[in-house]
Amino acid sequence: MRVREIFFHNFRSFRGERHISFVDSLTNEVRSVSVLAGSNGSGKTTILEAIEALLEFVLNPEVPKNLITEAWENGLVCLEIELFPEDFSHFSLNGETSKIMHIAVGQRDLVPVAVEETWPNLFCHLIQQNGNKKPFIRKSNLAEKLRNEVKQARQRKDDLRGGFLYFPHDRQLNVTKGGAVEPPSEETSWVFRFSRSDRWKGSLEQLWVWQNYLDLEQGNQERNNLKPFVALVENVLGENRPITVSGGRAMVPAAWSNSNGESTKVHLDQLPSGEQQCLLLFGELARRKRKSAIIAIDEIENSLHPTLQRLVMWNLRKIAREWDAQVIVTTHSLEIINTVRGSAFINLDYPEDHFNLPILDENEGNAA
Repeated sequence: MRVREIFFHNFRSFRGERHISFVDSLTNEVRSVSVLAGSNGSGKTTILEAIEALLEFVLNPEVPKNLITEAWENGLVCLEIELFPEDFSHFSLNGETSKIMHIAVGQRDLVPVAVEETWPNLFCHLIQQNGNKKPFIRKSNLAEKLRNEVKQARQRKDDLRGGFLYFPHDRQLNVTKGGAVEPPSEETSWVFRFSRSDRWKGSLEQLWVWQNYLDLEQGNQERNNLKPFVALVENVLGENRPITVSGGRAMVPAAWSNSNGESTKVHLDQLPSGEQQCLLLFGELARRKRKSAIIAIDEIENSLHPTLQRLVMWNLRKIAREWDAQVIVTTHSLEIINTVRGSAFINLDYPEDHFNLPILDENEGNAA
């Protein structure tokens, strides 16, 4: 599953028509990593929120998000996604290598005249200019297949594929006080948005404590239960900083030493803010690992030193390759922008040369 393009017409900061494409013009394939940049109010967060709302709208059209109702009152938003045979285990694309689907909400008079030809496989709810007229509604068979695929995967507890994993800009690893050693609830959200919570139940720490308990029960010295959930985080934290569990709490060796020159283990919330951000992002991604997902992170540079910014982007590229995922991040940081090349950098400002970017060497942008 891939987001190919999102189109706005007179919606929020997007005046007139604005196409935001995630497609490489040379290959006509979606880029694995895209960086959205622009000044405050340029629409970075709106793009991520619109993708989230429109994908959720396909699954639950009876319960539209606020962004959907906002578009019905003023403007138009259309999302173009690409679906592949691998995204369906219970249905077929009839031999086609991929199919394009469009999801649109807003004002009927703002869409193309021959809308169903211009936007194939259309799933839409458009408000007619005359309020007395019925809405213009189309429900494509492809959208129905996608909805049923997600529903069946969740009911059978199959591995979810695709979907949207969204980390808003206000994400924060909140303090927990510990709790019972019990299995956490299973994560089955196809459209996931991270939200802050100080509850033990459902926290990363609860998950890690439980997986560690399973390793102890099984006498597993290789940490086969815990390791899949912490390996991504440990890769970012660096060597000799394994996540362990002591007294029912997750602990991490600090980057500093005590007066005796020994490493000190600290609770998760005692780590520096930048490392907490890394722990949050990669810990939550690990527990929701799925092929063909779309990963969106708003203001990726939050609390991150430039070195950590490069390291985070390097690991996100690795995830995109290994998971066959699409990564979309927004930023104000030139350090982040410098990790991508060409059209993978999407400047939402006008004029287009608002950012005076240096020319990248072949090896620039990689982790130090």
